[in-house]
This record gives sequence, structure tokens and C-alpha cells, in this order.
Amino acid sequence: MSKNGNIIKDKLKNLKAVVLILALISLVSVLYHILLRPILEKNMITVVIETSVTMLILVVSMLTLVCLISSIVMVIFHIVKRKQGKKLWFGRLAKWLLATVGVGAIFSGYVLYTQKEAYTPPVLNEYGDEVPGSISSIESVNIGEKVEWITARGKNKDNPVILFLSETPGESSLASTRRTLSSLEEDFVVVNWEQPGAGKSYNALDMNSISIDTYISDGYEISKYLCKKFNKNKIYVVGESWGGILGIKLIQRHPELYDAFVGIGQMVSFNRSNSYSYYTALELAAKNADDKELRKLKAQGAPPYLGDDVFEKEGIYLDYLNYHVAPESNKDSLIANIAGPEYGLIDKFNIIRGNKNISSNIYHKIYNVDLLGDSTNLQVPVYFLQGKNDVYSPGKFVEEYYNSLNVPHKELIWFEKSGHDLWVTEGEKFTQSIKKYL
Repeated sequence: MSKNGNIIKDKLKNLKAVVLILALISLVSVLYHILLRPILEKNMITVVIETSVTMLILVVSMLTLVCLISSIVMVIFHIVKRKQGKKLWFGRLAKWLLATVGVGAIFSGYVLYTQKEAYTPPVLNEYGDEVPGSISSIESVNIGEKVEWITARGKNKDNPVILFLSETPGESSLASTRRTLSSLEEDFVVVNWEQPGAGKSYNALDMNSISIDTYISDGYEISKYLCKKFNKNKIYVVGESWGGILGIKLIQRHPELYDAFVGIGQMVSFNRSNSYSYYTALELAAKNADDKELRKLKAQGAPPYLGDDVFEKEGIYLDYLNYHVAPESNKDSLIANIAGPEYGLIDKFNIIRGNKNISSNIYHKIYNVDLLGDSTNLQVPVYFLQGKNDVYSPGKFVEEYYNSLNVPHKELIWFEKSGHDLWVTEGEKFTQSIKKYL
């Protein structure tokens, strides 16, 4: 056989090998999706498998891209220096260009797959079986031209409905609150709403267009949707920190939709709370003769802050206070939240974007809200669950606001061992309090 014939034969063998490998990968993928994934979803083993596949595809993509760039550099080098071997490098460039396109297509398809197949795991009984009549759904809701997302979880879909409002605008917490609020699924349907600019709802609206009224009007539409979906006249609303401000605004404007409101680590005024915490940290650092911390605090000055580094600056005095005043505080890991099966790869990327962009695009719009000024007369029962050592929402402001409230009924429940994350440090008391008052 001629030399050219051998070359063609070798290339056909290589092509057959590639086709065989791709066919095998496709077969494994189909079998995994149809047969294995529905079983693995129950215990979220899919997270480990699909995260590993994602990392593998990313590594292959990066290596392929590096080889493509190296080939381009070598082709340019041979052209400029007029070196022999130019044809060889052109051939390699063509191969790596084709490989890059192929890997890029696979990665793009996988990204779309993760978006489409995002799920919230089923509600299970003590034997690890899905509870009959339970609900564990993730769905999009159309609000005008906007699309926003919710999860709904509960052991009985006919139970009372709680709408949960997360602690920071732009923050996505579908996975973290699934863990922290799971104890409430016995008696309630717990609905977590991805607010515009957060996670799965990141693209609902241009970040610069989001205002306080956006959150209130969208929260109202979500509430109406839930009443219709679950055949309820009213629902409960539970908000943490910023979610507490939003919750108060919702029951103030639309009391007909809500049976009661629960504020966890209730924020009353970002402005007053942050100033108080800053000067408290300053005094504590001076008392402890902590010169390094004093220099940092004095260098950045007192809040309010503007720009992209708002949370970094606030974090300096809040972390210092947490360390000395509320060491039991245990915030959920951002990585653990992002890894949740509720998010596709685009969603995971948008969680990071939402956390980053909120400080410069939204935070200043809510900074000067003060509930004590215009939200004291309400027509809905109000309950505050407050950590004694909360440095984010200091108890003195919550108590001041509580005393000013004119409402049908109110309760202020103190969690003596807790900071901001009282549902972590005193989880049983938190669960019993919600069940008792709602």
C-alpha cells in the first residue's frame, strides 16, 4: 500500500475511534438521564456527579483552548520567521480549531441541560421515600414581561403557605433556605422567591431599574399567584433582615393578602444599624487595645459607603463584632448554596453576579429606608424573632420599632444564645416559635 494510502487508513481509524468514544459518551449520558438521575435526585447525589462532570468539561475546554492558542502562536511564528514546518502547524491549527468547536458545542449543550434539569429534591419521610401528597416544585412565574422563580416545598400541599423573603436584595437562597427551613415543611408549604436581580431571577429586570417599589409590586404579584395556586385567601410572609423590611412594606400596602408577618433579625434601618455597629466596633477595638483594627476602621471612616466595596467595608466591623459578640453566628456557605441542584450553570454564575452587583446598583436605594418613620400602623399581626447578639440588626432598634407598632397583635421573642442566624444556633426554638405563632 502507498504511503498516502496508509495515511488515509490511519486517519479513518482515528475517526472511527473518535466516533466510537462520542457514541459511548452519548449512550452513558442517555442512560444516566433516563434511568439513574430520577433515582439519584432523591438524595441529591446528582450534585456530586454533575459537579464532577462540569469540572471535567471545564478542564478539557481549557486544555483545548490552550492548545489552540499555542498552535496559532506557532503558525504566526513560522510565517514571520519564514521557517520550514509551516504546513505542519497549519494542520495542527486546523485540528485544534475543530476540537475547540466540538468541545465548545458539548459545553454549550451541557450548560443548557443543567438549566433545563435544575430541580429541588423531593420531600421525604423518615424511611427516605417521597411523601404522598407532598410538593417540591421549582417554577417560573410571569410578572408582566418579567420572569421570576420560586420553589415550593411541604409535606402536604394543602397546608398553610409561607412566603419567605431572603435577607439581602440580589441574594439567591433557594438551596440554603431549603436546609434551614426544612423543619417547617411538616406544617407549611414553604415558598422561596428569587427576587429580581438574584440567581434564577437575575435577568428579570435590568439591575439599574430595580427599586424598592419593584420588590414590593413583584412581591404582591407573587403573593396573589400563591393564593390562586394553593387556593388560599391569605398566606403568611416571613422575612429575614432586608426581607423583614420588604415584608413590612407588603403587609402595609396589601393587608388583605396576609394572615401574619414574621421578621427574623428584623432590619429597621440600614443607616442607623450600620452606624451603630461601626461605632460599637470602634469602641470595642479601643477597649481591647486592638490597634490594627482601630487603624482599619478609622481609615475607611463611618458608613454609609457607596460603590462596589460596600460589603467589604461593612464586613470589617461586622466580622469583628461577630467574632467578639456573636461567635456562634454560622452563615451558610456561598459555595454550598451555589452547588444546590436548584441552579443550572448559568444560574450559578448569576448568583455570583447578583452578590457582586447589588452593592453598587441596589444597596444605596434601600439604605435610607427607616420603618420607624412610616410603617408603624399595620393591620396584620406581627412577630419578631430576634437574636440577643445580632450585630447586623441590633436588638435595640428592633425593640424600639416593636414598641412603636400599632397592630392587631404583636410578639417579640428573644433568642438569648443567637446572633443574626438564630435558626442555626437555636433551630428547635425557631421552629417551635413559627409553629406556635402562625
